[in-house]
Amino acid sequence: MDQPLPRPTLWLGLAGLLPFLGTALLAWTAPPDWRGVALHALAAYGAVILSFLGAVHWGLALRAPPAEAGATAPRRRGWGSGYCRPWSPGWRCCCRRCRG
Repeated sequence: MDQPLPRPTLWLGLAGLLPFLGTALLAWTAPPDWRGVALHALAAYGAVILSFLGAVHWGLALRAPPAEAGATAPRRRGWGSGYCRPWSPGWRCCCRRCRG
């Protein structure tokens, strides 16, 4: 388990940060008409990434008995965040819970 990551895997993983950085930059610098679009895209991409991480967490949890019931929490939070407006209290609560 402690093997170094292959270079293509590392680069693909780092490339996954580009949509976060791009949409955050767009939300910060775009005209006001486009900021909502950028924030929605940022929240949607974050929900997709949380779904993926939830699947990874679940897969790792299934390998080691007993399986954790909370392994699907990141996926459920990501799905729930899609129903919150960006920067609303519910959205911030979802983000806080996913960080720790």
